[in-house]
Amino acid sequence: AKALLEESLAISRESGNPRLIMTILNGLSDVACHQGDFAKAQAAFEECLALSRELDDQFHTAIHLNNLGTVFHTLEEYEKAKAIYQESLEICSRIGDQIGQAIALGNMGEVAHKLGAYSEAIALNQEGLAIGRKIQNQWTIMVCLKNLGQTACVTENYEAARAFLSEALQIATET
Repeated sequence: AKALLEESLAISRESGNPRLIMTILNGLSDVACHQGDFAKAQAAFEECLALSRELDDQFHTAIHLNNLGTVFHTLEEYEKAKAIYQESLEICSRIGDQIGQAIALGNMGEVAHKLGAYSEAIALNQEGLAIGRKIQNQWTIMVCLKNLGQTACVTENYEAARAFLSEALQIATET
């Protein structure tokens, strides 16, 4: 897959089509993340971000910010991830992308949890969960419930953890 994507990227660069380049770079970034090559993933996501900004494509800018935030999150560079997720959330809020909002809130909640800011993690995930329920997006509901369950475990609220994680598991097995 990687070789095919790299060949496709070379061809797309020759065509000069920035949307095609973004699409292929995004695929290469995903492959790099799965292979643990986060430097390559970061570089490709940053190029995607630059292209989407150049095109004034707010929707894809928010997506690429979220993807870039995930790289920093994975590398445990939580403050960078938090700032990037915040920017993604602001764009999603401005353009009315509720799925993007819920995803960014869930990601920000995970980062807050990693930083030990459990009250903030709970608030962010509850907000993401509320949006997910409103728009009936099972994936965002499941992720926010999982995050809430993990935070409840760490804060020794085992009854809440059981409820959150049971609901997340039910959704996971149904979808």
